[in-house]
Amino acid sequence: MGTTLRQRRLASFFGKRFVAALWLLALAGLVVSPAAAGLPFDLGIVRSPRGAFDPCLSGPQIQSFGPPSQSIGLGTTAYLNWSVQAPSGCGYSLSMTVLARPQIDLQHPDVPDWAIWTSSTAVAAQPNSLQVQPAFNTVYMLVVAWGPNNAIYSAPIQVEVSLPLANLKCFDPSTSLTGFALVHALPCRYKVTIDANNLAPLLVQALGKSQTTVIVADGVELDLSPYLGGPITIKDGVQLIGGRVAEPGKRFHPGPRLFVTPNPNVWDQSHWPNPLLKIDGDNVRISGVRLEGPGAPPDAWRASKTGETRGIKFVDRIHIEIDHNEFSGWNTAAVEPTGHNDPTNDQVWQMWTSKVVTGDATGIHYPAGLEPVYIHDNYFHSNWYPATPAPWSSCSQANRDACTPYDGYGVVASGTHVLIERNVFNDYFHAIAADGCPGSGYRAYRNLVLNHGGGVQAFDAHSRRPDDCGGPDGAAGHDFDVRWNSFLYSEWTALYINGTPDVGAFVSSNVFANDLVKGDGAAVDLGSHGDWGKVWLDGTNLEGVKTWFDASHFSAACDFDGDGINDTFITTGETWWFQSRDHRNGPTPWVYLNTNTLLVENVSLGYFSTDAVRNHVCDVATIDGGYKGGTGQYGPLN
Repeated sequence: MGTTLRQRRLASFFGKRFVAALWLLALAGLVVSPAAAGLPFDLGIVRSPRGAFDPCLSGPQIQSFGPPSQSIGLGTTAYLNWSVQAPSGCGYSLSMTVLARPQIDLQHPDVPDWAIWTSSTAVAAQPNSLQVQPAFNTVYMLVVAWGPNNAIYSAPIQVEVSLPLANLKCFDPSTSLTGFALVHALPCRYKVTIDANNLAPLLVQALGKSQTTVIVADGVELDLSPYLGGPITIKDGVQLIGGRVAEPGKRFHPGPRLFVTPNPNVWDQSHWPNPLLKIDGDNVRISGVRLEGPGAPPDAWRASKTGETRGIKFVDRIHIEIDHNEFSGWNTAAVEPTGHNDPTNDQVWQMWTSKVVTGDATGIHYPAGLEPVYIHDNYFHSNWYPATPAPWSSCSQANRDACTPYDGYGVVASGTHVLIERNVFNDYFHAIAADGCPGSGYRAYRNLVLNHGGGVQAFDAHSRRPDDCGGPDGAAGHDFDVRWNSFLYSEWTALYINGTPDVGAFVSSNVFANDLVKGDGAAVDLGSHGDWGKVWLDGTNLEGVKTWFDASHFSAACDFDGDGINDTFITTGETWWFQSRDHRNGPTPWVYLNTNTLLVENVSLGYFSTDAVRNHVCDVATIDGGYKGGTGQYGPLN
């Protein structure tokens, strides 16, 4: 049905500015006197001057409003039914509207968790029903209006939308056997596909359901700004899989955009996303999405450092994988894994960190298998704001007082241990950091660190502060293993350890733009509490590599993603990377190819193998063989 101008005004009137008032009304049941709630018009029972009751002035009444069932499956329909009674013979001209808004938390329906109404549908008294197909948990309200400023509202009703099972033959231990009653049934998993921009509430609902796979199609843009429920919770076993593709041999696709707007009028300070996503379970994967923060806070907030933002944060979670995403606009940290000040009871400590037995000149010796927290193949950029407004525009290493008060980290490990591998960092305060607590540490492998840094160290390890997590002031975390990274950044040191790690730090096979590898202001530096006896450099690091865009490091003569356009290919001296030159889907990131010390001047590029010819994906060849598609192990190109 269409919506009249009058109805559109009503829908606007019942927008987010009056959400709180409407819900106060709802608590009283069927409301007949909005004046009692302070609304800007007066309704009620009107009597004649002599006190005689006039039935025509008492107004219509909503006798009932609701669905036959308050729980339906995703993709199914329900009917909203109502009964409205008006005094007979009074000639009321009624205008009726059904409003709908998301309400993910049905345990507290009186506290709106979305600041939007998703629909406003004009209806008639007859037929007295409306077919709806909600895509997420939804609250409905019937509004009956007459005359210039008279309206009554039904009590809100809620319709719960259950998510579909990915496998019918399964067992949900929290309820009972679901689907076919099999003795060896699989654990239940749920699956939701999001392919439209208006399904942000479904995303939030699905992420909060344990054991759910959430597929978000490439190109979808989900505005999470209206969500008022605090951090979006990701439960145990959830997989968020987007359509982003930034891999060798595949055409680039930017993936879905999950974003919050920078407009300070949308939220007050309590709703500034800190964090936006909170992982509240183990066995979680977030892959293939663009997670875009609000950027710089309003200027007025900066003096008190109000408006800190984080993209993803979690405390002591294991089997966490965050990969192939793009992070931007997070002024404090894009990803922050954390533990407790005393890590000895943490899962990560017991499973991983405490099993690091020794560290010496040959390296830090870790247990076999994947680390409990694995962050890889992501693109972190534009997470620091030094340029505007003044006085932060003059920020530099020599003028630290002029710098932004926000941290602008890519990844920061606070009281936990993380493997950080094959990521790209640009426009950062610190690309990677860790606090000094006993459980803090990271393995940073094969990362590409570009030259737009914050005038401080690119990789950071804080000192242990007694007021934060106890212990000696000269300590700095547990251990740090930094290998095969390439730094184009040289404004200050690449790795700064402000103390002595409990086990030690190992720095090997990195490429530095700094002229010196070790010492004050060099690529690797220690704070005043640091002990060089527990920081091992094995002589394999390169120094003074100022560019990767000269003839020995760079080529633009071959296609590595199969889109028919020659790509940019760089060899840093430790790793190989390519960047697609097909910009039809927007700016393209650097993509990791291989760990190899050969430079462009030492290899040949071309379509030598059968696979290369068939897929138009470049090989990297040497005299006796090479690397198909520039990846994998050395072998014959046949």
